[in-house]
Amino acid sequence: RVFLFYGLYCFGLPLALTILGWMTDVFGGDGAECWITTPHRSWRVFLFYIPLWLAVLFNAVVSRMVTREFTRVFKLNTAGRSMAQLHRLKLYPIALLLCWG
Repeated sequence: RVFLFYGLYCFGLPLALTILGWMTDVFGGDGAECWITTPHRSWRVFLFYIPLWLAVLFNAVVSRMVTREFTRVFKLNTAGRSMAQLHRLKLYPIALLLCWG
């Protein structure tokens, strides 16, 4: 069930937004790149930035869920090495924010 939602989000949403962009003729040359043309700047938010930030939010939620589960599992194992691994795992969302921020 989760895989179906993920597949629809990863493949269906970009396909639908691309078709919508083609139908409204917002794609074209914009300076040195082919993107959403300057007269249609408001479409950039709808076709690119909103899906991008939804993906970032989804990654943050999943990272938090994984961190909670790891914390629960590692608390059962009281070895110091396990807690050190947990603290390293908590740095991955920070790396994600630094790359996209």
